Amino acid sequence: MAPTALVFGVIIAVEGIIGLADPGGFAAMAYRVHTPPAIHFVAATRVLIGIIISGTSALSRVPRLMIGVGSFIALEGLLTPHFGRPFADMLGNWMAAETPEFVQLWAGGILLLGAAVIYAFIGVGYRMPRREL
Repeated sequence: MAPTALVFGVIIAVEGIIGLADPGGFAAMAYRVHTPPAIHFVAATRVLIGIIISGTSALSRVPRLMIGVGSFIALEGLLTPHFGRPFADMLGNWMAAETPEFVQLWAGGILLLGAAVIYAFIGVGYRMPRREL
């Protein structure tokens, strides 16, 4: 399961990189995924990612941090269907009113979250076979 958590960390980091490269497209994407029917898929995916990161936290380099990160992501996924549309409206208006640098700062936070997950799980659970001389 640690490789799965590592893959999710890479996906989160790539989302942050996309936001840094194209803040306008990132803001539009953030608005679109919080509207039906995509919101239910996003919510289920967030819950799955949170459960996998929390469940494999014992294998990571920083288990307490990964429990917190995974729990936060899963809770966010559970709340997404209930608050997703109002949040999307607020987020869309907020990001439209701000400068692209603000959106890039937001995306940079997402990139850092992905980098933290990658750091926690990279090289964990893999053993190089011992070579006999």
